[in-house]
Amino acid sequence: MAISYPLINGLYFDWSSVEINIDGDVVVGIKEITYSDTTEPGEVRGTAPNLIGRTRGEYKVEGSFTMYKPQAQELIAKFGDGWMEKVFGINVSYADDGQDTITDVLTGCRIKKFEDSPKAGNEAAEVKFDLHLMYIKRNDLAPVNHLLEG
Repeated sequence: MAISYPLINGLYFDWSSVEINIDGDVVVGIKEITYSDTTEPGEVRGTAPNLIGRTRGEYKVEGSFTMYKPQAQELIAKFGDGWMEKVFGINVSYADDGQDTITDVLTGCRIKKFEDSPKAGNEAAEVKFDLHLMYIKRNDLAPVNHLLEG
């Protein structure tokens, strides 16, 4: 597969190209979303100084998002009592004129930390949600073979 360059219309995705959907609702008051996944293969060594193999490893995921205070309070109210135990999904879609839409799906999200940090100055109050996730599918592609989806 060849990677196309230059783009036909020259437009790259920016923050205004992103639509974030949390638990079925499009959310506008998000300032930032960050997510990553890794595999950590184990090393297999014999008596040689170099690796002789590796294990498949463990797949790990983490993520967070920052919202403005009013929208964060709306999200918490939507989830209700036990809001830190609510399991939900997040879809992050990238779309711009002339480009194919790319959607990353964050599955099995749960809030593990809520950080409120009001500051002096003229910036809007914001809060950060750290997430515990099960897995991320990037544009409908599984990150590892034999992904257990639930």
